[in-house]
Amino acid sequence: MADAGEGEDERVDAAAQRATRVRETERMVIRIRAVEALADNDNSGDSKLEAPVMRTVKTLDPFGDAVGGIVDSGGGIGKAYSGKTPMRETHTYDYFTYTSDATTRSGYRVTRRNYAAAVQDVRRGVVYALCCSTTADTFDEQKASMFKAMLRSFVVS
Repeated sequence: MADAGEGEDERVDAAAQRATRVRETERMVIRIRAVEALADNDNSGDSKLEAPVMRTVKTLDPFGDAVGGIVDSGGGIGKAYSGKTPMRETHTYDYFTYTSDATTRSGYRVTRRNYAAAVQDVRRGVVYALCCSTTADTFDEQKASMFKAMLRSFVVS
């Protein structure tokens, strides 16, 4: 005979799974809005940035390496990264990296490496984004480290 507690455990597990799916969906919407805004508002010099295909955008651990996919919420800024994206009561944070192409005015295509952070103020629905970018041929571990430090310092209050 099944224990009454087992049915309640299953309901709790199902509710937790639904909550995780909702957070993943919210985070993906934030990421899409941020990537589109970064591409649309790129006025850096003489090139036009093209938005990347979203499946190529990878979750970034600002305290380590790119981890790929969507991560669960929790954790916090200033703590050792635990594979979770910081989420506060009024703000949801997302860190990601992607490669994009830019076309210069003279018609040359340049590949860029981008490290970005996006924060949604859930009270207003506004998404704030910070992107650190360099050409792929000048990207190295030192720049990656510097970009991650900048992303870790990005806080919206």
